[in-house]
Amino acid sequence: MKSPVSPARTGFALGEAVALTAAVSMLATLAVPTWTTRSKNRHQSLACQANGRQLALAWNLYAGDNRGEVPGAGGFSSNIRPAWCAGSIDFFSPSSTNPAPLLQGPLHRYTGGSLTIYRCPADRSATGSLPKLPFAGPRIRSVSMNDAFGDGAWLQPSAWRTFRRLSDVPNPAQIWVFMDEHPDSINDGILAVACDGADKRSTARVVDFPSPLHNGGATIAYADGRAETHEWSGPTLRLAPAKYSGVIALNVPAADAWVDILWLRDRTSIPR
Repeated sequence: MKSPVSPARTGFALGEAVALTAAVSMLATLAVPTWTTRSKNRHQSLACQANGRQLALAWNLYAGDNRGEVPGAGGFSSNIRPAWCAGSIDFFSPSSTNPAPLLQGPLHRYTGGSLTIYRCPADRSATGSLPKLPFAGPRIRSVSMNDAFGDGAWLQPSAWRTFRRLSDVPNPAQIWVFMDEHPDSINDGILAVACDGADKRSTARVVDFPSPLHNGGATIAYADGRAETHEWSGPTLRLAPAKYSGVIALNVPAADAWVDILWLRDRTSIPR
């Protein structure tokens, strides 16, 4: 006698369906934090670019009201040209949370009174480890200015041009003005780029570290008013950890990030 033929099996058994549902739910649970993190990072990057554009606009408006002359970089005043932002910030001084240098700075009247545009949304730096300290709180600034708009001390000014007026800038779409600086590197209002030697791995150096907080990159605002987020290629810059301690070695060999320093050199100044 022939054995009875079992009917073809279709669909899932109840147990298999339950197991499949559980597996899909677990994968969805794992995916949600990743999606949320990416969405948050994207939002912060776009907000930081908006801040950069507003700062670049304020900088241009100031120049329009001052015969084309732009504010100086760094915590100084040069003759009658004021510094864009006086003072310095760190992780332990009251001045780091005091908005007075920004409120009294030459750009404030052109920013609509906003203080948030000076701080990167991804920057978690704060001053004072004890909440009871009167100056404890978020630091006022994450951005610094191109040294070429100051005395250009780190540029070798005898070899590289500095810019006092907007008309001095040869290509406003190519020269940066403001950039997010690494939380542990920022101090005065300058982000210095060593232009000499930037074309070789053996001689390129990182004087001040740009920020890596936007997926390994920083927001950069240019003299023409636009802003972008640029991701660094070398791990020395891209993976520089933000320890929020102020402890980081500066003026160091660029090593694997020498191509980033070369990229910055070409957007910082031009040879004389």
